[in-house]
Amino acid sequence: MKTTNLTFHDAMKAADRGELICREGDFETFVFRQVPCTVPQDLIMRMSSLPPKVKVLLHGRGLDLHYNHQYCRVYEGSGITSFLPTDEELAATDWQVIDLPDPGPIEAAPVAETVGKGIPVEPQAAESA
Repeated sequence: MKTTNLTFHDAMKAADRGELICREGDFETFVFRQVPCTVPQDLIMRMSSLPPKVKVLLHGRGLDLHYNHQYCRVYEGSGITSFLPTDEELAATDWQVIDLPDPGPIEAAPVAETVGKGIPVEPQAAESA
């Protein structure tokens, strides 16, 4: 069932339940809530998504790394950034849940395989709107 004409508040509640949300008709750009997770401190140094200085500082604390309460925006293609809604998005009532079938349970990969194998890239200049 397709859920449309949602307020921002209701759309974010759907994201909290694991749904993908977007503005009406914009299926290429969507928002999701990252699954909260813990990275054991002994794996922090192997994470490809953290700069070296951050790894050293976090590893030096001797604590696990906790990802919580992060919302992400996926742009056309595969670009992902943090989601910081605009004033327009906060006031909009045309949010919707993207209607996808439930994939069912997916077996998690072993932790050693989930720390990332990304290749660092140079920061891109912000595209003009």
